[in-house]
Amino acid sequence: MSNAAAEPIIAPSKFVMGAGLIWLAVIIYAASNSIVSLLADIGREHPVMGRNAITLCNLLFLGSLISLVPMVFMFWRDWTLENLRKLSRKDWTILTVSAGLSSALTPALFFIALDYTTVTNVVLIGRIEPPLFLLATFFFLKEQLDPWAMAAGIVAL
Repeated sequence: MSNAAAEPIIAPSKFVMGAGLIWLAVIIYAASNSIVSLLADIGREHPVMGRNAITLCNLLFLGSLISLVPMVFMFWRDWTLENLRKLSRKDWTILTVSAGLSSALTPALFFIALDYTTVTNVVLIGRIEPPLFLLATFFFLKEQLDPWAMAAGIVAL
């Protein structure tokens, strides 16, 4: 018999797990525009009944469904009838407009831009968004400009 004691398995810390998930998100986001561009090209080259089977509508619908999975996984505890009833009509209106803009209009504009220009141009212009968003909140909403958030926006740029 062996005298070796079983060593306990050390779980990764929350910091390591968070950093790993952030890097995974960065890789997925970085690949997304190229993948969408490739899918649109494949659909153009291989039409089904004379039409591109990989349309903007299909990509938006599938993207919204795929993004729903992590949302349900992460926030299922918060989606209770009690919490939903606490929201006012104004809250529901803001949430609906925000959802429409972020999950329909913004991706649609990215897909249209991919049809008219290169992936590189779309990505470069898209990376200007974080610092511009922070500056817009500073000027229009009179929010305090957090130096760390601005530094992160510039790094993203």
